[in-house]
Amino acid sequence: MNITFRNTVLKQLALAACVVQTSVCVAAEPHGSFSETVIGSLATPPLTRGPYLSRSSNGCHVAWIGQSGDALCLVLDGKVLVREEVIGHATFSPDGSHLAYTKAKDGVWSVMGGNRVDGQTFDGIADGDPVWSADGKRTAYSAMRGGKWFLVVDGVSNGPYSLIGDGVPIFSAAGSTAAFCAKKDDKWFVVYDGKEDGPYDDLVKGSLALTADGKRLAFAAKHASWFVVENGRRGPDYDEIGENAVLFSPDGKRIAIACAKAGKWMVEVDGKTSTTYDSIMGNSLKFSPDSKRFAYAALQEGNWVVVVDGTGGAKYGHIGDGSPVWSPDSKRVAYIAEQNGDWLVVVDNSSSTSAQGVCSLTFSPDGKRFAFGGYRDGKWFVSVDGKEGMFNDGFKGDVLFSPDSKHVAFAGLRGNKCVVVVDGKASGGFDGVVCQPVFRSDGRLELLARRNTDLYRVVWSANDSAPLDRP
Repeated sequence: MNITFRNTVLKQLALAACVVQTSVCVAAEPHGSFSETVIGSLATPPLTRGPYLSRSSNGCHVAWIGQSGDALCLVLDGKVLVREEVIGHATFSPDGSHLAYTKAKDGVWSVMGGNRVDGQTFDGIADGDPVWSADGKRTAYSAMRGGKWFLVVDGVSNGPYSLIGDGVPIFSAAGSTAAFCAKKDDKWFVVYDGKEDGPYDDLVKGSLALTADGKRLAFAAKHASWFVVENGRRGPDYDEIGENAVLFSPDGKRIAIACAKAGKWMVEVDGKTSTTYDSIMGNSLKFSPDSKRFAYAALQEGNWVVVVDGTGGAKYGHIGDGSPVWSPDSKRVAYIAEQNGDWLVVVDNSSSTSAQGVCSLTFSPDGKRFAFGGYRDGKWFVSVDGKEGMFNDGFKGDVLFSPDSKHVAFAGLRGNKCVVVVDGKASGGFDGVVCQPVFRSDGRLELLARRNTDLYRVVWSANDSAPLDRP
């Protein structure tokens, strides 16, 4: 959530179902009802290393490292899966159905679970690894052996290298292609499905980009001057290229670059340059979902503007992180802006009432509705379709729309308790939210929360929902 303020077992682990201890169904409201089920305890075995709590992105599962006698154990939703001498980190596949983890015995590290068991051992494995492809079919991790680094993709080692770049590898959305940056001595290489492209003097951080089908790869590199390489072809020279400023459109047919020449910044889209600016905001380059439109934030003569389809909007003192945001139907765009010390949300060129803090700009799936969270006079509020309400003492995630665009939900604080709010109706009184709320494709909202050390699965269902089908 971006907030802007003013001043792995030897084979793939199938997720085990936990024994239900207690189930409570809260009386149905006109639009739906909540149910709460105790699925385990955070105390047995106790969570010993908080930073290694891992949550599935679908909100259904949580794993942590607990202490069991002289060993560590990997715990899933309150049930011990495996005991090891040392467990480093656990990660869920994107759909939450599989789990991979790193372990060590007698100082020798390996990766367990995932989609393949490679049997390789190392002196160390990078924190946060392994990582998964978006389709959940591939895994990768960075590891060290004999003072050299290797990037292992589906059990195949790439290397050795003196360094593996941050934030790599990246997989194409379809999972067919993997790419990463690596250094040999003082030169950089980009490795694309095991083939090295290089050497280069330097690479721009975050510039590695892949199309969804994996057929186009681009990155920003340096030999005296900066340039973009696409599928092995070098483009024109620039004085500078911004971080995270090489971007493909969702359909993979278009490419955008934020670059500078002679002290002036510009955006190139399909080789055509924009007006020049004093600066381009990092991470602001955004193609619309249909790939036909384009927007970004730029600084010109002391003022920030959001440029949509080549036309700049109103002038502001700052543009908020994460801006701009496109609606799923590509017809609307929203962003956070600061003016005279207050923060505004601008949607379709119309601004909201000013606030001291703004977060979670969200369009409904049909693109017709819009919501965000705001802070004013000591209270947080949610604005839905221009109407402010649902006042709280804090947010515990993002504002969400249901798949049919009819319902709005979020987790928040009221006093010192966490609540789940759907369409203005709250349920909860929890001591903490363990996994943030997620709307599933069947329209149900699901999250994990705790009261004391009890772990609860909380589900909100519309009154006309079909039977629950959980991965």
